Amino acid sequence: KVNNDAQPGTTITNYATVYFPSVCEETRTNTIVSVIPHQTQIVYSGQNNVQYSDTLKLQALLSTVDGKRIPYSPVIFTIGNSSYTAITSSEGVVTLDISAEQPAGEYTMSVEYYGDGFYYLPSSSSVLLTIEKKNIVLSDPSTYMYYQSTGTAFVTMFAPENKPMILHEEEPILYLEYYDGESWILLDESPLSVYEAIFEFTLAEKPTKVSLDLRVRFDGNDRYNSGYSTGCLTII
Repeated sequence: KVNNDAQPGTTITNYATVYFPSVCEETRTNTIVSVIPHQTQIVYSGQNNVQYSDTLKLQALLSTVDGKRIPYSPVIFTIGNSSYTAITSSEGVVTLDISAEQPAGEYTMSVEYYGDGFYYLPSSSSVLLTIEKKNIVLSDPSTYMYYQSTGTAFVTMFAPENKPMILHEEEPILYLEYYDGESWILLDESPLSVYEAIFEFTLAEKPTKVSLDLRVRFDGNDRYNSGYSTGCLTII
């Protein structure tokens, strides 16, 4: 029987003695050793706000409820369908840098410790994590063309600081337009391949000016904000 005041970490040794009436002999069974386990807790102290594709710094402290830090133990961070595992340091602190590649939105990130099955019980906590859409930078779409021929424009799209876009299943679509004095008229649309879109277009009618305002736009998606860039279409 375990005393009511037994503390977590106390080792308990159990065995039984078997008596054989037919022989003058007593036999002890194998000893079973168990421990009163410690209750544990996880306190998250990392980032909870990040832009898409930026580095997200995860950090947490694993300890018993009375403050004893638990070293060299696995902690699992889960965001949506993605899980990341790291080991606590000698001070019970776990740190992990990941790339935030989930679509923009709010996520309930779980932080879990499964226990060691002996000294420490499992514990978990949850944190509200916000992933924001990333801004984009479009290059100047300016180009020239001969009337009644096909014009070509090359446009690049990057994340800020000229970082490449992280493309997923669907390639972003860019739209090239010119201004006719009253509204923007679509010339062509093109998917972004790696970091560049190529437009080929003609003019249905001869413009009254030799220089037209030109615009390339991206309407945004679940990872990147919308944006546009303006330039000039010169008619030769």
